[in-house]
Amino acid sequence: MNHIPSYQPKSYNLLAIDPGTNQMGVSIFAVDMVAFKIQKIRSWTIGVKELKNETGLVEEFHSASFLKLMKIKKVIGDLLVEENIHHVAYEAPFMGMLQPSAYGPLVALMTIVHMSVVEFGQDVRFTIFPPQTVKKSIGVAGKKGKEVVLEAIKNIPAIMIALQEGHCQLDDLDNNAVDSVAVGYTAVESELFRELKLCPIQDVPF
Repeated sequence: MNHIPSYQPKSYNLLAIDPGTNQMGVSIFAVDMVAFKIQKIRSWTIGVKELKNETGLVEEFHSASFLKLMKIKKVIGDLLVEENIHHVAYEAPFMGMLQPSAYGPLVALMTIVHMSVVEFGQDVRFTIFPPQTVKKSIGVAGKKGKEVVLEAIKNIPAIMIALQEGHCQLDDLDNNAVDSVAVGYTAVESELFRELKLCPIQDVPF
């Protein structure tokens, strides 16, 4: 089933997120939806612990964990506005056997980010990709380790060229940022471009 409405712009901005309550990888994809091309990628990592409290909340009145979530919500909201985002791609929380207690905070994080997206605009897509779907998209399904994602991305010309256009060097990115690149590539290649081939779009200025 096609999910892209006909009014989506030809120049499309996607925010890809590799979630983390301490380090969050983000990538901005500029996508040409007519030529089926990723034009440029900019990627970095948000250090959550270093975020200033610009939420308007009084710190003494709230828990540290809640304040952290609200700081992230503010940062993501600002990104959505500044980058004119049309779509957010998010890697689903994963319950690791070694750290099962981390799953709850990651679910809360996903909810607060989704809330930020809805507040920004109800026509902005929010799609969630399981980690194995992301790995399958870049050709390393079933393989473990952060290094396999980095090596896979190095062998995808569309990503490497777009990173150069965005003035990003892959070797300068940490694992969080690299993972967000993989999430964004998954959204573009396995979802957006596949759907667009079924239903070409028309441009409407925003």
